[in-house]
Amino acid sequence: MSGEHEGPGAEGGGGLAPGRDARLVRVGDRAVAAGLEARWTQFRNPETGQGEGAYGMRVFLPSGQRVRGVSLSGGDEAEVLLKFPFERWTVLQGYEAILDPDQRRIVAEVTFLGTSLRRIPGVVVGAPEKDEPVARDIAGLRLAFRLGPMLGPSSLTLAGGDGGLAVELHSRAPAEIRALHGISTGAGATLIIRGVSTRDHDESVSVGLCNG
Repeated sequence: MSGEHEGPGAEGGGGLAPGRDARLVRVGDRAVAAGLEARWTQFRNPETGQGEGAYGMRVFLPSGQRVRGVSLSGGDEAEVLLKFPFERWTVLQGYEAILDPDQRRIVAEVTFLGTSLRRIPGVVVGAPEKDEPVARDIAGLRLAFRLGPMLGPSSLTLAGGDGGLAVELHSRAPAEIRALHGISTGAGATLIIRGVSTRDHDESVSVGLCNG
C-alpha cells in the first residue's frame, strides 16, 4: 500500500502490542480468534522509509479464493466494525455484499435507477427519524423550500422465492457494508436475502444474482 507500512502480523496476538487504540486491539483480537489475519498499519515516510504517526489496523476477511482487506485508520472506525460479527462474514467478490451464514442471509448495497423505492407498489414507508441530526437538518430544508413533510425509510418484502428465500429492499444503505469502510452512514439502498442455506462463496454469489 503506497504510503502505508504494514507491521508484523497479529496472528496469535503477537502484533497486538499495548499502547495502541484499544478498539483496534479488539478488532484484531476477534479476527485472530476466528482464524483471520490482522495486521497493524502505519503511515510510511517516503524519505526515511520508517513508519510514523498513529496506527491503524487491516483485517482480511474471506472472499472466495481471495481475501478482502478491511482497512481501519483509527479507533472510531474500529468502533463501527465492532458492532457487527464481522469475523463470521464472507465478502462476495465483485459486489458490496456479505454472506452471514449464521444469520442465513446475504446483505448487499444496491442502487435504484429511474425510480425510488417508495414508488413501488407494496412498499411500507416508516415514520421520519426525527432524533437523528441529519434527519432534522433535511426536515428543516424541506420545510424551507415547501417540499412537504419528510418521509421515513421505505421497505419492501417479497416472500416465497426459490427455496423459501425472502427478499427485502430497504431505502437506507446497509450498515454492515458501511462498517467495512469504517463509517456508519452513507448513500445507497439495501438488498437482503434471507433463508440462505449455503456457506459457500460461489453459491452465495449465484443466489444473489438469481434473486437480486
